[in-house]
Formats: sequence, C-alpha cells, structure tokens
Amino acid sequence: MIHDLDRLLNFIVDRRAEFVCIGTDAGDVIYLNEHGRRLIGAEDRALSITDFLAPEDRAYFREVVLGEVTRRGHWVGDVRLCNAKSGVPIAVALEAVRLPSDDGAQPCIGIMARDVSERVRAEARTRILVDAGAALSTSLEVEHSFKELAQLVVRGFASYCIIDVFAEAAGRKLVRRVATAHVDPTKRPIVDSLIDFVPELDRETAPITKALVEGTSTLMHEVTPEWIAEIAFGPEHAAILESLCLRSWMTVALVARGKILGSLTCGLADEAHYRPGFSHGYDIEDLFFVEELGRRAGTLIENARLYEYQRNIAVTLQAASLPSSLPHIDHLRLAAEYRPGSDEATIGGDWYDAFQLADRRVVLTVGDVLGHGLHAAVTMTKLRQAMQSAAMVDPDPAIMLDVADQTLLLHDPDGYATAIAAVFDARDHSLMLASAGHPAPLIRYDDGIVEELVASGTLLGVRAGVARHVYRIEMPVNGVLVFFTDGLIEATRDIGVGQERLRLALSALDPAHERPARWLVDAVIGATTATDDIAVLCARIAPEWAPEEPAIQATYPVPESADPLEKSEPPVTPALP
Repeated sequence: MIHDLDRLLNFIVDRRAEFVCIGTDAGDVIYLNEHGRRLIGAEDRALSITDFLAPEDRAYFREVVLGEVTRRGHWVGDVRLCNAKSGVPIAVALEAVRLPSDDGAQPCIGIMARDVSERVRAEARTRILVDAGAALSTSLEVEHSFKELAQLVVRGFASYCIIDVFAEAAGRKLVRRVATAHVDPTKRPIVDSLIDFVPELDRETAPITKALVEGTSTLMHEVTPEWIAEIAFGPEHAAILESLCLRSWMTVALVARGKILGSLTCGLADEAHYRPGFSHGYDIEDLFFVEELGRRAGTLIENARLYEYQRNIAVTLQAASLPSSLPHIDHLRLAAEYRPGSDEATIGGDWYDAFQLADRRVVLTVGDVLGHGLHAAVTMTKLRQAMQSAAMVDPDPAIMLDVADQTLLLHDPDGYATAIAAVFDARDHSLMLASAGHPAPLIRYDDGIVEELVASGTLLGVRAGVARHVYRIEMPVNGVLVFFTDGLIEATRDIGVGQERLRLALSALDPAHERPARWLVDAVIGATTATDDIAVLCARIAPEWAPEEPAIQATYPVPESADPLEKSEPPVTPALP
C-alpha cells in the first residue's frame, strides 16, 4: 500500500504544469518532475540546482535564495530558469523550502516554480503604455515625441523600433522616417542606416506598405531569411535586416479618426531571449498592444497638425493685427520687436501699438491677453482696436483702458488681460501713463541709469469698481522708455533673473541703436528658447530735437463726478522724481 501511495504521488507531481525539484543542501538534484525536464530541456545526466538557472541569476540563487532557506527555511521570489537546449531564459515565480527529514537523513530543499513570462510581458506592456502616454501628451513636437516613444519600446518590449509618418511636400504625399532605435548600443548605427530606406508605397508585399496604404497590421511570429528577402526594398536593405538577427516582427498603422497617418514597426532579435518574458516571439496579445500604441501615436500626429494649423492662423492673424510700421515722427524715435513663442508653446495674445493723433500727440499701447491660441489672438485684436478708437475720441490712458475692459467683458466675460496705455505730448515732453496689471515699463537715462516707472493698476476683466490711476512722466532727452510683455522676463524661467538681465541690457544699450527693441530681446533671452510670446516697444526723444514752441501743459477733460470709477483729479502722481 505504501508503495502504491509513493507511485501515486510521483504520478501527480510528474503531471503538474509546474517545475518541481528536490535537491540537497550541496546543490545536487535528487528529483525533477517531467514538466520541469521539458521546461529546462534537461538531459538524462546528473544536475546541480544551479544548472537550470539563467547564468545571470546563479550567484544570486546561491548567495541569497539558499542562504534564506538555510536560515529561515523558506524563500519566495522571481528568478529566471534557462533552457539548456535553446539558451532561452524563462521568468518564473519560485518558491524554495527546507524539507523535513528523519534523523540522520541528508537535508533536502524543495523547489517549485511557475512560468510567469506572460505576466512579465503584460507588465512590460502596461508600463510602456503609461510611459508612452506621458511622452505623447507632454509635447506637440512630433519628431521629439516619436524618438522618445521608440526608445520606450526598445527599453521594455522590442529589440528595435522604427516609426514612419506621412508628410506633405509640394502638394505630394511622402513618407518620412522620424524615429529609429535599438536596445543594443552597438547596433544603433545599423538601425540608423535604415533612415535611408523610406518605404515604397508600391511594394504591396512589404508590411510597412500594407500599414501605410491599407492600415493592415502584420505579425510575423518567426522571421525567416526568405521572408526578409520578400519584404526588403532591395539587397542592401535585406542585408541590413538580416544583420539585426530578427526572430519576430510586427508592423501596425498609426491611425486617428479613421485616417492612416503613419506606421510603427518593432522586432525581437536573438538577444531578446536574455530579457525575461520575451523568450518566445510576438503573439496576438502583443499585436493588440502595439495597435493600441499606434492609435495613441496617431492621435499625437493629428493633435500636432491641428495645433500647427490653428497656430499658423493665430500667427497670421496676430501679424496682421500688429502695426505694419511705426509712425515716423521727427522728435520721437520708435522701435518694436515681436516674437511668437516656440513650437513647444501655443501662440499668445501679446501686442504693441503706436499711432499719432491729429493734434500730434502719440499714443502707445502694449498688452497681453491671458490664454493662448486663436481665441487669444482674436481677443487681442479686439482690445487693440478698442483702445485705438477710444484714443481718437478722448486720448486719456485711463479711459482707453476702461474701454478695453468693457470690450473684454462683452466678448469674453471669463477672460483677462494686462495692458498699458500711454500718451506722449511733444510740447512738454510729458507722458501720461496708465496700467492694467501690466509689467511696469523701464526708463533709461542718458547716463545709463535705469529705473522702473511706478505704474500700478488692476488687470482688464476685473476693473469694475476699482479706482483708476494715471501717472505723468517727464521724458528725458535721449532717454529710452521700454514697454514689454512678461514673455521677455520669463524666458529665463526665473522672473527675477529676467528682470535683472533686462536692466543690465538696457543700461548697456546704445540709445542711438537702429533697432534697440531687437537688441534688447537678443540680449535678455540669449540662447534661451522663449516659450511665450514677446512684445517690446521702445520710445526715445532724439537729442537733436527741441520744442519750437513754449511748453504748454496738456489739458484733458475732467468730469465733476466724484464716482470712484471716474477720474476725480488730473494725473498728478509722478512715476519718477
């Protein structure tokens, strides 16, 4: 009966779909079940426990696993077994225990292991989806995002990866290879050389062509030399693919809203068997995963192109809304510079304006609509035009800002903007100035000293019920007055640093420079890429000019109302001594 029980237990253990092994403390294998023999390709010869482990895990098993079993009697964790015939490692969840023994019997260790390759592969797929989502959502610069995506794919899922997208050139639809990557640094030059083999859309047998033309996915579980010769674009292309030692291949389309925008190809090479979870070629679950990756990447292309389309409209509208030229006035030198933000940011609503009234006074305005995109550019246009119209009726800086505030509330009740309005009178070199939450302008005197003008005020969109302030400034001859939007001082990512750089640049500026605004922008941002729009307006009284008529104090209508929303007194608060 005991003999029958032993035979029954052996029968059950041999047929368990798990690796089961019994070994001595010295590491010799006493028993290995049938499933275990098949899993590691064991031959009928004496084995030690470490023989069936991946070479990279043997020292860890001896020092950590056996040590824990000796001390505590139990260890559980993940290691890699290794198939003796193929050399392919297999990720397993392993449990090792010290087996009870009779007095005097040799101590034994029992080992049970379960293949978790699919779990490891699933975890790798999930990790790539999470990381890819972050990479594809944080930037609208397509090529940069795709290079990062290709690196993510080879880091945890493939040996090599290439990404192709459609592009328009001279009205023709072309294919452009935007990213290549390989997990082995020594083979990256080989993959990079594939940049010259752009897919031929008339090669119907090529997987990339099928993806680009038909949207058809290709899964090749086992790559053969014959298949490579069939899909290659020529002998040289075939030779490069063969040198990559590919074992498995997938190509999927990049799709968004039913439109094919490109393709993604990834492959496993022979060295992939050193990666747990990828001991075999790609399967249908891997294909589903890559197709999902293709849909997410396609959405990036579509969003980037939509963004670029809207951005081009906004840039065109903004350029058309800014003055095509500044007024030519003998006694006043004006210069301006506008630069849209980089491709990493969306277009904003910055503006500058300068025009002369019939009485020869000059109106200057600078502003910034909070927000980005086409909507901000349209709002900017409305505010600039509103301030122009107000100045033609009553050139009072406070009234100009009030009209802009009402315009913003009418067209965009939830919007905000900052602005400065100024009116220069050549008869007495005075500048009347009012601000709506905008960065205060700077003035540079002829001796190089730079001061910030006092110009406080509440931003547009929330001015109702707030007292207005208008400041009167005496413009010095050969002094340079600089209005700017915050994109200039935020380009350094530190406003304090940006302000100091602007002060130093303005102090070093040659007042007679032909393009002072451009010089200042270059000096402040240096090699930094400005992510936000920049608008700068400079005004200077030429030293050779002097008023031909006696200075006359400019007069402005002052209502008698004591309402705090109205001007109660002429502007008297000086910005500077």
